[in-house]
Amino acid sequence: MVGISVGNKRFDFDGDERVTVKEGKLIIDSGTTVTMLALPVYEKVMKAVKSVIKLKQIPDPSGILDLCYSSRSRERDFPVITIHLTGADVKWGFENAFVMTSDESVCFAAQAMDYDGFSILGNLAQANFLVGFDLLTRTVSFKPAECGGT
Repeated sequence: MVGISVGNKRFDFDGDERVTVKEGKLIIDSGTTVTMLALPVYEKVMKAVKSVIKLKQIPDPSGILDLCYSSRSRERDFPVITIHLTGADVKWGFENAFVMTSDESVCFAAQAMDYDGFSILGNLAQANFLVGFDLLTRTVSFKPAECGGT
């Protein structure tokens, strides 16, 4: 992971001494629900999300997530978040970056993690993507897909 964009605001981690995201420090884990971002990355992303979303901020009804808004909307007023990886960009839709925690609340589906610069891409962030792992070339690919069916 080399950077993150929130809407049209991009944050690159190269050269930022506080962000120690190095090659190999992004874990793709289908067993973790929300995305866990290294603390300095989380702080930058949270600040950017707060600056873009103009809804009333509220506490999470479940008491788990840090950034929640009063909203019945599933998509309106929420930015596209793009994860910039070496050689690829992965655009998250609403369902990848936000979660409805009640009928009237929407929360940013990420938490801070302070563990040696690691970040974990949780299963919400992987929703509606086919994630491919090529062990021979040591690459990961993300292909948008309609996985939920209607």
